[in-house]
Amino acid sequence: MKLSGRSISKIIVPDTPGVELGWWAEGAHLVVSIGVNALESHVAVANGDEANFTTSDAWKKYGPDKADFEMTSLIIFDIGAVRDTFSGMPIPVPPMGPDAAPLTVGRIAELFGLDTVGAAVSRSGYKGEAMWTESTLEAPGDKEGLLAFAEQEPITFAQLPPLPKDTAGFVAGSFSNMFT
Repeated sequence: MKLSGRSISKIIVPDTPGVELGWWAEGAHLVVSIGVNALESHVAVANGDEANFTTSDAWKKYGPDKADFEMTSLIIFDIGAVRDTFSGMPIPVPPMGPDAAPLTVGRIAELFGLDTVGAAVSRSGYKGEAMWTESTLEAPGDKEGLLAFAEQEPITFAQLPPLPKDTAGFVAGSFSNMFT
């Protein structure tokens, strides 16, 4: 198909409500687009007719110029934006009782404690000679639902057991006081 001067290969994903998958060359890049009406939306961004992600609040807060290390990868999933967009969408399950309201995406977000969550971010790269990764979950306020399990006391180096001399890396986590 031709769209805004681009030759785009496109298929409709079977058994979906019109989810399209398309791909095309944009300069030296391969662009892959998937979603409902995704091709028109993404071409509008490529044309400069719509704002791209670098104008978002998340990019301004976590983009490469905001890191104090040499960033090589950045993953941002704006859970809050997705939740806000789809919170009123009903889930196709029968109501839990005669007077029960339909189950919605927003209600499920509340049950899982995601009703106040913003972006989930992972930034990786190099800090001096070390490989460096920072992960952030924007979760202001009291943690509710399943997210409350993540509310743990920080670990100090003094609490760690002795590590073997040739240890190249390790990961530590804390799950104390989960069920009190």
